[in-house]
Order: sequence, then structure tokens, then C-alpha cells
Amino acid sequence: MTTPRSSDPARTPPPVIRLLLLGIALACASVLFFAQPERWTDLSRGIEAARSLQGHWWAPVAYLALYALFSLLLLPPILLSIAGALIWGWVGGGLMELLAATVGSVAPYAIARLSAGSWLAGLIERRSPAIGAKLREEGFMALLLLRLVPVVPYVILNYAAGIASIRPRHYLPATVLGMIPSIFVFTYFVDAIAAGIISVEHAFGRILVAGGLVAIFAVATRIVVRRVRR
Repeated sequence: MTTPRSSDPARTPPPVIRLLLLGIALACASVLFFAQPERWTDLSRGIEAARSLQGHWWAPVAYLALYALFSLLLLPPILLSIAGALIWGWVGGGLMELLAATVGSVAPYAIARLSAGSWLAGLIERRSPAIGAKLREEGFMALLLLRLVPVVPYVILNYAAGIASIRPRHYLPATVLGMIPSIFVFTYFVDAIAAGIISVEHAFGRILVAGGLVAIFAVATRIVVRRVRR
């Protein structure tokens, strides 16, 4: 007799535990900073150097090109997300990343839609077996949910949407609308940490807000994962 396999939700820490762990991590970071602020001097200089790039005309062009390249090569763009927030702040960096992520998503989608190789379809199937079926069945709504709560990596989802033959008039709106919350939550979080390193006065408030936003996304991720698996 085979023993029943435990479900994934049973192995996933509940939201309360995630919130507790997040609170502990933020508290430790705050203690380390206020106990020995001199350790953050070099990092503070690095942030100021990044901010100085916003005055150069080539910075947005280079950012867009790198984001498109990362997307094509299936490279996680998290370093670019951090860089955008440090260079342009959470509002400007969020807008820049939203533009770059939208532009960068077009080429992988078009390649997969027009001539997806079997190796690529196999990669998507191994990585997220239920995603292709959901995208084909629900189209815009499934893609919107997966963009809102990025349980599937951005670079994988670009190709997956093309393989599922989602129509362009559904793909672009779902991509833009769906990425807005996650991009701005992340850039705010990065900018809050950077502001805390450079300016002690607003560190606690901004980091607490950022932590709350991340906690909300943790709970939302759990809800979306359950819906996708149905």
C-alpha cells in the first residue's frame, strides 16, 4: 500500500510564521545598524554613487538593454530591480523597471509564440506543470494573477505565455497591470532600506511599512498558489 503524499500547503509555513520570521529579520537588521552604524559607511557611499547615475542620459538606455537581455537569457532580473530603486528611487525606479520589464517581455513572448522549441516547452513543463494549462484555459485572468503575485518567475512566464498562445491584446495589458504592485512594493522596500542606511531618522518607519507590504504579498502568494493548483 502506498502512503499518501503530503500536500504542498502542508509543507509551507503558515502566514503567521512568515510574518514572525520577517519581523525577527527586520529587528535584527535594525539592531545591527543602530549598534554599529560605522559598518555601513562603504555601503552608504555605494548607494550615493548609484544615485549619481540618474543624471546621465545613457543610464535609462543601458537599463532597458540589460533588462531585455536578462529576459531573453532567462536570467533573474533582481539585481536590475535593486539597481533601479537605488538609482531613481522607489517611484522613478518603479516606473523605469515597469517600462523595462514590459519591453523586455515582448521578445521572449514573440519567440515562444512564433517558434517555441521543444526544449523550451519542456523546461516550462518541468518547472511549472500546471501553468501552461491554466494559461491556455483562462488566458488574460490567469496571466494577470500570475503577474500580480509572481509565484512563477518573470523570465519563465514571458516564454510560458507565448507557448500558451495568449493573444497580444491580452498579454500586454495583463503584463503591465499585473506587474505594477510587485514592482513598486519591491522598489519601495529597497529604497526604504537605502534611506535607512543613509538617513537614520526615517529608518524605522519606512522599513516597517516595507515589511508590512512584503507580508501582504506573502499571504497573497499563498492564495494565488492554491487557486492555480485547483
